[in-house]
Amino acid sequence: MKSKLQSIEKLMTRFICYAIVGWLYEAILWIFEEHQLMNRGFCFGPWLPIYGFGGILISFSLYKFAKKKRYLGKINITPLLVLIFVAVVSTAVELATTYIMDIAGLDFHTLWSYDDYAINFQERIALLPAIKFGILGCIIIYMAQEKINAFLSSEKTSVVCIRCALCVLFLTDLIIHLIIGSNYTDVPVFYF
Repeated sequence: MKSKLQSIEKLMTRFICYAIVGWLYEAILWIFEEHQLMNRGFCFGPWLPIYGFGGILISFSLYKFAKKKRYLGKINITPLLVLIFVAVVSTAVELATTYIMDIAGLDFHTLWSYDDYAINFQERIALLPAIKFGILGCIIIYMAQEKINAFLSSEKTSVVCIRCALCVLFLTDLIIHLIIGSNYTDVPVFYF
């Protein structure tokens, strides 16, 4: 039983790590593109659940693939293949999320819309964000994944407590927002 609880805690913490990375990505991107600091998320905390789902899918399906080098002539094309795979999977997750929101009676436009992008599908997904997701995925897989794995495998009491606290905070935040609705108001926290 203890082993199953630890596995669930580590999976949930992995999910939260990717959700935090997604929140940071969105916040930094928004600062550079719109010169505003904004909580772009559904929740109060610094996490975007959609990135957690995408991160889990990508890490479990791609981590070992990304380690092996594949060549086209003398050029290692594995990073390009990883970028394409991440872009496709991320875009599929984003598209599925918009349809799930539609079924649930929610308007995905309250969280994002690609109406101002030249190449988009029903304002739900677009080419440029897909490429950005691919780049972010490569950064995570090739630069951050080992640190996330070390954080998840650490048995230090302080690290285990941090992981458990993250899980409790995230679940509390999620439950609150499932009851009261989205935190996203499209109002900047700070202008630059």
